[in-house]
Amino acid sequence: MSLFYHTKLPEDELTLQLNDINLDYIFGSLNIKHVVFGGQATGIFSIAGLLNKEIRLSTKQFDVINFAYNHSLLGNLHLFSQWERETKGILLQGKISQPNTDDTRIEGYIFPTRDSLHLSFDANRLNLEFLRPFMDNILSNATGRATGKLDFYGKFKALNVTGDAFVDNFTFDIGYLNTSFSVTDTVHMTPTSIYFNDASLRDRNGKLAKVKGILHHKNFKNLSYDIGIPDFPAKIKGTTLQRIYELYFSDYSSEELGKITRACDEYEETMDFPEVKGAVRFLHMLKTKGYRVGLVTSSYRIKIERALKLMDIEKVFDTIVTADRITSGKPDPMCYLLAARDLQVDPGECVVFEDSFSGIQAGTVAGMRVIGLATTNPEEAIGDKVSAVIPDFSRPEKVLELLS
Repeated sequence: MSLFYHTKLPEDELTLQLNDINLDYIFGSLNIKHVVFGGQATGIFSIAGLLNKEIRLSTKQFDVINFAYNHSLLGNLHLFSQWERETKGILLQGKISQPNTDDTRIEGYIFPTRDSLHLSFDANRLNLEFLRPFMDNILSNATGRATGKLDFYGKFKALNVTGDAFVDNFTFDIGYLNTSFSVTDTVHMTPTSIYFNDASLRDRNGKLAKVKGILHHKNFKNLSYDIGIPDFPAKIKGTTLQRIYELYFSDYSSEELGKITRACDEYEETMDFPEVKGAVRFLHMLKTKGYRVGLVTSSYRIKIERALKLMDIEKVFDTIVTADRITSGKPDPMCYLLAARDLQVDPGECVVFEDSFSGIQAGTVAGMRVIGLATTNPEEAIGDKVSAVIPDFSRPEKVLELLS
């Protein structure tokens, strides 16, 4: 094991030539919390900003033997990284190699100052044991492999997972049932739900069952199940709470509705706000190019202020329209027309990005061009209602072309 370095002042930059150095030592020195990396690293590793605590990392050539995350062995890592001033994040591009299988490709960002990350995996038999710290609230001793396209993002201590993956022999224990289960099938994951479609579930005694449905969670905590209204999350997306009560809970007493409201308020005080892939970067790009940008939401201002602060985009928007400012929520166009008035532009010159049916209808009725986001509803469900559909903002240059 060896380590060589030189410093460059006054820029405050440290360049390390690593040879078989444990990653635990490197990340421990940087005080990055709630995440544990392991493995023996060799390569060139640059660190800047140590004195002013704005740490910037980059690697030109970096290889890690027996790379591990949360004490879970993932394989051998080959990595390129560089600091991006605009996003205040470390861009990562690399691959994880394992014997007898194709490489797992990785691309995305780590944000050291926000204790968060956003990484996309094109996974091939990725070891799922690294999810154990996040899933211990609902299951334990998780093992298995996943193949598919997965996104991991959010705070280190409360990751979100989205994507579709084939899980092979995903085995886990459920403590209160005092038994183990094993699943081999394809699952669809969103930040708050896991969808099963006729998955085969086998217990430790070999008994087989078919599972179909949706498991709701918050960072793999606070489990809940579908309430029995088909496509309920998609139907209420973009709708104010008052309108949801009118449509689906009109027979509830005021006391019962009060309990629901209080539960929602308590949840929103601590909830995470997962970023649509590439959204923050795209917003900064719009501002750089001189676009006026507004946020229109069916949520109340107190929730949105917390979300913007957590994502460090409080000063990005030129106007914000929340449920507090309107008397009729989406699909009524009032919210979008108010935003256009704030921005002092004609509605016909506005472009709306929307993921909900009610929001798409509101933007269209307002006379604006609507681009659909296939994050809540699939492309085939919204494609005929919008001018274009994008999966996310991961290719901002391509999205910008749609604005012209």
